[in-house]
Amino acid sequence: MARKLTQSESRLLIIFLGTIILIFNMVGVSFLLRKQEEIRIKLVNLKNEQRESNGWLAEMDLWQQRKDWMDARQPKLQNAGEADATLLETLHTSARKQNITIVEQGFGEPNSQPFYQEINVKLKISGSLESIIRWLVELQQPANFQAIPTLSMKSDSDPSKIICELTVARWYATK
Repeated sequence: MARKLTQSESRLLIIFLGTIILIFNMVGVSFLLRKQEEIRIKLVNLKNEQRESNGWLAEMDLWQQRKDWMDARQPKLQNAGEADATLLETLHTSARKQNITIVEQGFGEPNSQPFYQEINVKLKISGSLESIIRWLVELQQPANFQAIPTLSMKSDSDPSKIICELTVARWYATK
């Protein structure tokens, strides 16, 4: 048979149960506050992603036009050897037009990427600064699909000329 609790035991039991309930509430509130902060951060990130996505969607027509332009104009790679020879011949022709002398030439390693193939030629050229700058601008027109990934310039023994060592890369569509 269970005996009846005394008044002080009842008070201690109520204090004990109150303390246990208070501890559980504090743990629960702490957990809920952490979760609320995680959800707030996720919400901020999602809103930022939505703004960024809306920006891309607003520019969709522009990017589609650019893609269509590239699909129509970017040269297709048929044969890497032919592409190397064609690039080198194009560079020789344009260099002659600008009175630039090609001192050394060589082929770089092809670089395959998922959507393009890069063919590159390494050159050492000599000419006036003005003619070399005009030539570099001509080479890097968007319709050429060419770029100069590396370039170094130094003075020649003739003060009116400079020597450049550069790599000219052309990008071909692979798909």
